[in-house]
Amino acid sequence: MWQIDEAVDQYKRPLQLKPRNAMVHNNLGLILQKKRQIKEASSCYEKALEIKPQFAIALNNLGDAMSESGRLDEAISYHENALEIKPNYAHAFNSLGNSLQKKGLVTKQSSITKMRFG
Repeated sequence: MWQIDEAVDQYKRPLQLKPRNAMVHNNLGLILQKKRQIKEASSCYEKALEIKPQFAIALNNLGDAMSESGRLDEAISYHENALEIKPNYAHAFNSLGNSLQKKGLVTKQSSITKMRFG
Protein backbone atom coordinates (compact mmCIF):
# COMPACT_ATOMS: atom_id res chain seq x y z
CA MET A 1 0.00 0.00 0.00
CA TRP A 2 2.94 2.35 0.53
CA GLN A 3 3.58 2.41 -3.22
CA ILE A 4 0.05 3.68 -3.80
CA ASP A 5 0.53 6.34 -1.12
CA GLU A 6 3.75 7.37 -2.82
CA ALA A 7 1.95 7.56 -6.16
CA VAL A 8 -0.68 9.87 -4.63
CA ASP A 9 2.11 12.19 -3.51
CA GLN A 10 3.73 12.00 -6.95
CA TYR A 11 0.49 13.16 -8.60
CA LYS A 12 -0.22 15.92 -6.10
CA ARG A 13 3.11 17.64 -6.78
CA PRO A 14 2.42 18.50 -10.44
CA LEU A 15 -1.03 19.78 -9.48
CA GLN A 16 0.63 22.40 -7.30
CA LEU A 17 2.44 23.69 -10.39
CA LYS A 18 -0.30 23.09 -12.98
CA PRO A 19 -3.65 22.80 -11.17
CA ARG A 20 -5.58 22.81 -14.47
CA ASN A 21 -4.12 19.57 -15.80
CA ALA A 22 -7.15 17.35 -16.41
CA MET A 23 -5.10 14.20 -17.03
CA VAL A 24 -3.26 14.51 -13.70
CA HIS A 25 -6.57 14.95 -11.84
CA ASN A 26 -7.92 11.89 -13.64
CA ASN A 27 -4.85 9.79 -12.85
CA LEU A 28 -4.91 10.84 -9.20
CA GLY A 29 -8.54 9.73 -9.15
CA LEU A 30 -7.54 6.30 -10.45
CA ILE A 31 -4.99 5.89 -7.68
CA LEU A 32 -7.46 7.01 -5.01
CA GLN A 33 -10.04 4.61 -6.40
CA LYS A 34 -7.52 1.76 -6.05
CA LYS A 35 -7.23 2.79 -2.38
CA ARG A 36 -11.05 2.47 -2.15
CA GLN A 37 -11.35 6.22 -1.58
CA ILE A 38 -14.29 6.54 -3.96
CA LYS A 39 -15.52 9.94 -2.82
CA GLU A 40 -12.06 11.48 -3.21
CA ALA A 41 -11.55 9.74 -6.56
CA SER A 42 -14.90 11.05 -7.79
CA SER A 43 -13.87 14.58 -6.82
CA CYS A 44 -10.72 14.20 -8.91
CA TYR A 45 -12.70 13.03 -11.94
CA GLU A 46 -15.16 15.89 -11.48
CA LYS A 47 -12.28 18.38 -11.34
CA ALA A 48 -10.85 16.90 -14.54
CA LEU A 49 -14.25 17.36 -16.17
CA GLU A 50 -14.49 20.97 -14.99
CA ILE A 51 -11.23 21.59 -16.81
CA LYS A 52 -12.02 19.46 -19.87
CA PRO A 53 -15.78 18.72 -20.11
CA GLN A 54 -15.45 16.40 -23.14
CA PHE A 55 -12.84 14.18 -21.44
CA ALA A 56 -14.30 10.73 -22.18
CA ILE A 57 -11.76 8.91 -20.01
CA ALA A 58 -12.67 10.94 -16.92
CA LEU A 59 -16.39 10.49 -17.65
CA ASN A 60 -15.94 6.75 -17.83
CA ASN A 61 -13.81 6.67 -14.69
CA LEU A 62 -16.43 8.68 -12.83
CA GLY A 63 -18.96 6.13 -14.04
CA ASP A 64 -16.78 3.33 -12.70
CA ALA A 65 -16.60 5.09 -9.33
CA MET A 66 -20.39 5.53 -9.26
CA SER A 67 -20.85 1.87 -10.15
CA GLU A 68 -18.45 0.82 -7.42
CA SER A 69 -20.44 2.82 -4.88
CA GLY A 70 -23.75 1.34 -6.04
CA ARG A 71 -25.01 4.46 -7.82
CA LEU A 72 -25.81 2.54 -10.97
CA ASP A 73 -28.12 5.01 -12.73
CA GLU A 74 -25.44 7.70 -12.48
CA ALA A 75 -22.78 5.22 -13.58
CA ILE A 76 -24.75 4.25 -16.67
CA SER A 77 -25.27 7.90 -17.56
CA TYR A 78 -21.54 8.67 -17.29
CA HIS A 79 -20.60 5.64 -19.37
CA GLU A 80 -23.13 6.60 -22.03
CA ASN A 81 -21.82 10.17 -22.08
CA ALA A 82 -18.28 8.87 -22.55
CA LEU A 83 -19.47 6.76 -25.48
CA GLU A 84 -21.27 9.72 -27.05
CA ILE A 85 -17.97 11.59 -27.09
CA LYS A 86 -15.85 8.61 -28.10
CA PRO A 87 -18.11 5.95 -29.67
CA ASN A 88 -15.40 3.30 -30.09
CA TYR A 89 -14.04 3.61 -26.54
CA ALA A 90 -13.84 -0.08 -25.62
CA HIS A 91 -13.24 0.46 -21.90
CA ALA A 92 -16.35 2.66 -21.60
CA PHE A 93 -18.34 0.09 -23.52
CA ASN A 94 -17.20 -2.64 -21.15
CA SER A 95 -17.90 -0.44 -18.12
CA LEU A 96 -21.41 0.28 -19.41
CA GLY A 97 -22.01 -3.45 -19.78
CA ASN A 98 -20.78 -4.08 -16.25
CA SER A 99 -23.04 -1.37 -14.80
CA LEU A 100 -26.05 -2.61 -16.75
CA GLN A 101 -25.33 -6.14 -15.59
CA LYS A 102 -25.08 -5.01 -11.94
CA LYS A 103 -28.45 -3.33 -12.36
CA GLY A 104 -29.88 -6.54 -13.77
CA LEU A 105 -30.63 -5.11 -17.19
CA VAL A 106 -28.48 -7.62 -19.05
CA THR A 107 -27.38 -11.07 -18.07
CA LYS A 108 -24.24 -11.35 -20.20
CA GLN A 109 -21.66 -8.98 -21.61
CA SER A 110 -22.36 -10.45 -25.03
CA SER A 111 -25.87 -9.06 -24.88
CA ILE A 112 -24.46 -5.53 -24.78
CA THR A 113 -22.18 -6.25 -27.69
CA LYS A 114 -25.10 -7.53 -29.70
CA MET A 115 -27.18 -4.43 -28.86
CA ARG A 116 -24.34 -2.07 -29.81
CA PHE A 117 -22.90 -3.75 -32.88
CA GLY A 118 -25.79 -5.88 -34.09
